[in-house]
Amino acid sequence: MTMLRTTALCAALVFLATADTAISQEQLTPADQMVVAMLKEKPRSGVLILEATLLMQGKPLRCNGFNVYLKSTEGKTVVASSGSISVAEEGDYTVLRAVCGPWVGMTGETYEGPFAKIRLKAGEIVNAGKLVVDYKLESSWTGKKSYRISAQGLSSEQITQLKEKAPRTFAKAIKRPATILKVATN
Repeated sequence: MTMLRTTALCAALVFLATADTAISQEQLTPADQMVVAMLKEKPRSGVLILEATLLMQGKPLRCNGFNVYLKSTEGKTVVASSGSISVAEEGDYTVLRAVCGPWVGMTGETYEGPFAKIRLKAGEIVNAGKLVVDYKLESSWTGKKSYRISAQGLSSEQITQLKEKAPRTFAKAIKRPATILKVATN
């Protein structure tokens, strides 16, 4: 009789947990649902929130897409679009490259690093902030450019967008800004 009660109690708890999960899933936005699904599918992964922007001598330059390429110490590569939510295996990542463009009528620009380091743990949601690439064209003849890299907090626009599209994910994010490695010249 005791075993029957224990079994019934366990079944009730499982049912309640399942019902609670179903209710929670219905309340999640599509972006939050995607994050939950990806983390279930890849339990050794975490979530990375990274904004990136390009400046030319301190003035914003619009890119037709700005991607940041990261590589883990284990050799895994992640391409993160600025402002997007990326799911990646846990690890220590180095931002190796930033690519802007292409612009209308022009080719895109690639900026070689390494620029920064980011740590991601399994199950974590990391707000790595905003990576800023500020460049100056030293010579239009040779194409030589110099640039500085900095890390900042997410922009107010990005925060607003994340709160609308993925409120649960963003609310659980740990602030862990990217660690800048160097001032680069290309």
